[in-house]
Amino acid sequence: MARCLVRQTAQVQITLSLRKALIACVLPSALYGTEAWYGGRRQAPDQNRQGRADTVSCRLGGHIQAVEKALTIVLRGVLPVWKTTPNVVLFRDAAVSSAEAVLEEAKLRFAMRLQTVHEYHPLVRRITPPIIARGRGARRPQALKTKLQRLRGMKKAEAAKVFKEWWAELPPDVVTIFSDGSEQYDKGVKYAGYGYAIYQNGKELHHGQGSINTLSHVFDAEAIGAWEGLQRTLRDPTLRHKKIIHGPSHKCQDAMAVYDISVRWSPGHTGIEGNEAADGYADVGCREPRWDGGPAGQPTVSGIRSVYRELRDAALRDWWHTQEETLSTWYSSWGLTYTTKPHKELDLPRPTLQRLLAAWTSHGDFAWYHRKCNHPESTNLLCSCGKEKSPEHLVMCRKAQKKYKYWPDKPDKLDVPIRNDRKDAKNYLRKLLQSPRKFVKYLDVKEFYSKICPRG
Repeated sequence: MARCLVRQTAQVQITLSLRKALIACVLPSALYGTEAWYGGRRQAPDQNRQGRADTVSCRLGGHIQAVEKALTIVLRGVLPVWKTTPNVVLFRDAAVSSAEAVLEEAKLRFAMRLQTVHEYHPLVRRITPPIIARGRGARRPQALKTKLQRLRGMKKAEAAKVFKEWWAELPPDVVTIFSDGSEQYDKGVKYAGYGYAIYQNGKELHHGQGSINTLSHVFDAEAIGAWEGLQRTLRDPTLRHKKIIHGPSHKCQDAMAVYDISVRWSPGHTGIEGNEAADGYADVGCREPRWDGGPAGQPTVSGIRSVYRELRDAALRDWWHTQEETLSTWYSSWGLTYTTKPHKELDLPRPTLQRLLAAWTSHGDFAWYHRKCNHPESTNLLCSCGKEKSPEHLVMCRKAQKKYKYWPDKPDKLDVPIRNDRKDAKNYLRKLLQSPRKFVKYLDVKEFYSKICPRG
């Protein structure tokens, strides 16, 4: 079923397209409802008894294997590999998370959502934008309305000049709040804080700073600083009710509904007085020993998301470190790393990609492989040059070496072709496989699979 789903989704047999189909179609189907049954492979026991382990198995191995089986079936359709290629290699070469890792990611993603969602979140109303009823652009979604300044690609120096001119022209009764955040590290310890400065008619009236939860980020500190500055302004009875906040503002919706408040970006470190003052206060607040009370002392959404990403990446690393021991010596010798970002070689034509993956795994049209699998005696084990087929033979074949001077990125120390030294042959092959374009150029120059060894 999973394989049919991939074929129906991607009619053109291109590896990257098939990989995208797997991620977009197969994974959501395989992971549907995992929030209800997957909470990790181990959990705390119902009863803590002396001398027993702190965690016990959840007995979910069968479920995980079922998901893994579906993914490996699809991966054998995504990658042009021989059917004996190990499952671990499939996940690495396709840059796809394993079943255990992807289940952990789904668990962490759901946990993050539970920690961050709120029924009164201001973006809930904006999920479905209203439709234009009449006039120009009718029956199209309306553009999202915002009080934030649209920069349109303005450069920092230009924006600073525009801001200074705009600030100088403000009426004397307008209050300006500058906010900034600071994130510092000292001996591996992280500190985060905010600062704000309140100006009216070019003069500083109030300022403040504070420390926030270290799971938060610098832009969270800027938003909290803007909010604290707004609260401080509203408590001052001598100030009018027209204010401008400089910095991101995620918590000002209620105040904006009552007061005339707008948000404008002021470029940092460009000589703007209020911004420089807020930056200095943020550095001071960053080092305060105690976090502010209330929401500022709690982790922010972005901080929780960072924890989620760290745990997700740790799950991937743990799975790979466990499976590395099962890899063959030949495959391990390439020193390949595991990542879920698409590899450059996945964009190669499928016949070329098949040659590259076969060289990595040694599972292909090679003499040792045919013997191991007890293939019929009629199978051709030899190249047209008379030598046995092997991954290194792609470099060591005497017929292919007639065009040695055209080889891409050939070793400088060698004036003669690589003929008998398997170590040099493998080192050169490693350089080719690390650069898919060079590998394609090498095959085109040698015409190895088209003329010398067409059955390869």
